[in-house]
Amino acid sequence: NDFAMIKREVNLLYAYQTLPSHIESAGLTLELDGDANVFAIQAEIPLTESLSLVANKSGFTDLNPEATLTKQEGMNDLSAGLKWAFLSCESYTLALRATVELPIGNTDVLQGNGDGNISPALLGTYLTGNHAFNAVVGAILPLDDDEESTVGYASVAHAYRLTEWMSTHLELNWVSVLESGNGDATFENQIAGAEGIVPA
Repeated sequence: NDFAMIKREVNLLYAYQTLPSHIESAGLTLELDGDANVFAIQAEIPLTESLSLVANKSGFTDLNPEATLTKQEGMNDLSAGLKWAFLSCESYTLALRATVELPIGNTDVLQGNGDGNISPALLGTYLTGNHAFNAVVGAILPLDDDEESTVGYASVAHAYRLTEWMSTHLELNWVSVLESGNGDATFENQIAGAEGIVPA
């Protein structure tokens, strides 16, 4: 989720994700468990009053599965593009955003797959008093739709400013696979290091 307005900002992000207890692969049930820690930077730099450069995916992943896969660290894929605020009034803004993801990440942490993707999105923001309402609708379109899936997503958010430096934030997200890839993604270093799994 992102505001439609053009702005100048740099965000430092940390995400903690627990991994599922097991995964299904080739008709087998494989134990997994563990967690992943992701450290990233997101940035937006205005080029004009209505156009900005956005970088919305970068960073580093620390992957810590307890079984099947191996513990690894590595860089994430990189995604950047442009945001154009085509309609801007005092209380609301509408914008189009398009980013390109480069698969330059480390396969040790399940990145670097396929040929990358293009992600178009429509963003809308409405401001009233201390309230901010925001919505994003978009898609992730792989350049190689055999290697990666085509995904649609939507996000709505509400923020309320409590003080100059603090606000509440509630966000709901929907993600759906519109067309599945063929499941042939391979991460050789992970497979080669996993106990009991022999690469094909």
